[in-house]
Amino acid sequence: MTSWSVHDTLEIAKRGIPALVLASEQFVALAHTLLRSRASPEALAVILPGNPSYADEAQLEKLADQALEEIVARFRAYPS
Repeated sequence: MTSWSVHDTLEIAKRGIPALVLASEQFVALAHTLLRSRASPEALAVILPGNPSYADEAQLEKLADQALEEIVARFRAYPS
C-alpha cells in the first residue's frame, strides 16, 4: 500500500464508485492517517494480516480467501 493507493481509492469513491484500499498490517497507521486527513471513513481500508510481500503463492491464496468475505461484506454495505 502506498499513499497513492489511498488517494486513488478516494478519487474513485468520490465519483460514486464503491472502492476500498487493501493495506497490510504494517501500514494500518498510515492508511488510517491518510483517510482521516481527507475526512474519509477508516472503513474504506481493509487490513490484511502479515506482510504479503514475503508470502508464497499458497500463503497469498489463504490470505485472499480470508479477506474475501470482509471485502464482499464491505462492498455490499457501501452506501448507494
